[in-house]
Amino acid sequence: MGVSVLVYGAGGAGRSLCAALAAAGLNVELAGRSPERVGAVARDLGVPYRIADLRDRVSVLGALDGVHLVINAAGPFARTAPPLLSAALTAGVHYLDLSNEYSSHTHAWFRHRDAVARQTAIVCGSGFGGTAAGLAALRAVAEVPDAHSLDILFVPRGSSGTAGVLRSTLSLVAGGGRGLLNGTLRRLSVRRFARAETLPNGDVVSVAPVSTGDLVSIARGTRVPNVMVFTPVRVSLRVLRVLMPPLSVLLRPGWVREAVVAAVMRRKGRAETPVPAPRMSYAQATATDTSGRSHTAVVAVPHTRDFMAAVCLALIEEVRGGDVAGCHTPAQVLGRDRLDELVGRMVQT
Repeated sequence: MGVSVLVYGAGGAGRSLCAALAAAGLNVELAGRSPERVGAVARDLGVPYRIADLRDRVSVLGALDGVHLVINAAGPFARTAPPLLSAALTAGVHYLDLSNEYSSHTHAWFRHRDAVARQTAIVCGSGFGGTAAGLAALRAVAEVPDAHSLDILFVPRGSSGTAGVLRSTLSLVAGGGRGLLNGTLRRLSVRRFARAETLPNGDVVSVAPVSTGDLVSIARGTRVPNVMVFTPVRVSLRVLRVLMPPLSVLLRPGWVREAVVAAVMRRKGRAETPVPAPRMSYAQATATDTSGRSHTAVVAVPHTRDFMAAVCLALIEEVRGGDVAGCHTPAQVLGRDRLDELVGRMVQT
């Protein structure tokens, strides 16, 4: 394609994405903070690399020199997205990220006018959670055009977990349960809203409300005023209702989350790069109107990393060839038909 793409983040997601983009023939480079780690991963992949510390704006701007588009694959995005996005806008570089964190989506939409002024594209939520949930929501709302509420359930599988993924997950837990009620973000009582849910594969699990970027992006993409997002928790419903509220308070300090990450990674006793397992991942959306009529749509893919790479490749193509300045969701850029095609291709393979 002849496009210079910089992937920031040498963890599991960044590594697999960089490999996929290089295999597709893109001019891609890897970037990150640690010369040792980034260099080792880049040499293993056979791609060039650049060093950029997000705490040093000058080094980030230097790393973006000559770059057409940067993809942020380094979580937690609440910490990495603001400085990288700010530098990208200054440099006139298109920005994609894999985040599904509420704060980073909010920040991205806050910079919409700046992106329009700079004729730069921002596409947040290009990973499995944001893209698949957005597609499921579009499918559900198409069947219930006057939907008043959307319940989103996402079950990402196929990765054994990296430090970056764990940091993002702990950030979600620390954020507690939130939802959009009549267009306003409000805290949700876990004791009230936690429930048992039957997954598309027939498993019955406990689910809890979480604050994800879908609360921002899906509301903007569908104009539905009431949106709640749920994720499974591997404990009984009774235990969930008792433990989740104090756990979210306990995990709010950043140093506590970092201590948990360090302890978990030491216990696993392995490198952060996981081996994806061929298990199905789900995003489910239920749209309901004021009369009680509802429709549930499900998006299921066997390999989240492959799906993520396919979405990013399609987004790069659209950003390169189209007028997409400003902040957008993947569903807004690609449209339902293109995303349906990508999902169909994943399932067939």
